[in-house]
Amino acid sequence: MDIGVVLPSGIPGVDGRVVVEWARRADAGPFSSVAVPDRLRYDNLDLMMTLAAAAAVTRRVRIMSNVLLTPLRPSPWLAKQVGTLTALAPDRVTLGVGVGARRQDYETAGVPWQRRGALLDEQLAALTSRPAHDDEQLVGPAPRGAVEILIGGASQRALDRLVAHGDGYVAGGIRPEFFSAEAAASVAAWRRAGRSGRPRLVAGGWFSSSEDLDDDASRWLASYFRQGGPPGFVNSGICRGTAGVTEQIRRFRAAGADEVILFPCTADLAELDWLAELVSGLADMPVGEPAFPAAGPPFDPHAVVPGTAGVRVYGAAEGPPADSR
Repeated sequence: MDIGVVLPSGIPGVDGRVVVEWARRADAGPFSSVAVPDRLRYDNLDLMMTLAAAAAVTRRVRIMSNVLLTPLRPSPWLAKQVGTLTALAPDRVTLGVGVGARRQDYETAGVPWQRRGALLDEQLAALTSRPAHDDEQLVGPAPRGAVEILIGGASQRALDRLVAHGDGYVAGGIRPEFFSAEAAASVAAWRRAGRSGRPRLVAGGWFSSSEDLDDDASRWLASYFRQGGPPGFVNSGICRGTAGVTEQIRRFRAAGADEVILFPCTADLAELDWLAELVSGLADMPVGEPAFPAAGPPFDPHAVVPGTAGVRVYGAAEGPPADSR
């Protein structure tokens, strides 16, 4: 059963040596992937540099971005970074990519918010069609081995990206029923396009060993969401304790997830050790077929995020029309 873990690079003030140790222990443990989320205007470590550090100290787990906001990066630098990462971890790189939902990141990077979707489309086309070369005067290195590409989101533009360039769909931080609906849309688009098999489907959500809602995990998530995030009525929130984490994994698997990625709310290594012990003791859970719900919950921008002491996310559903994404 594939269960990955996010490195604690998004915890403000985290010691980089602790992040590297998380990667080492995850590689020695029961996990399938180590992943890193992407933000610019926040006190987090850089995604690509963190993945490079993880690649250097691991041998088995996949190295995953979840998700990389490629439009924030100049395309030549992005190609060079991806090539470098594959040189460090050949055949172990998974690029989860998306446009994100925070305007502040684009303002800080000086990238037009309205161009984010078009930029991602251009970059994916370049990355997936880039030929190998031996000309040392060109931007390199060329990617070594296969690079898995997962597409974040299920808007029509995202589905078009999936069938044109992707190997699967990735979602982070949304409830299993919403994951199931977006995964079902991805599978349907895949089949309409005549692609063989099924796209790989990856889900994710936050976890905590603590069952106390009024704890540091809640306070950190409130800080992390201060500039936006999935609104409370779709948010997976924090699954808590052995029973809560086990149930969340079961629900994601039943909703069609081939892999479940768990996001920590602390950089404490004891939290990783706790999760590793829990995951090691889990029996394999069957993967269900994703399906559209008969009816979704009503839109509620003030809904409380599950597993927290009253954390709310405002305005996350606002933005320009989907065709600009």
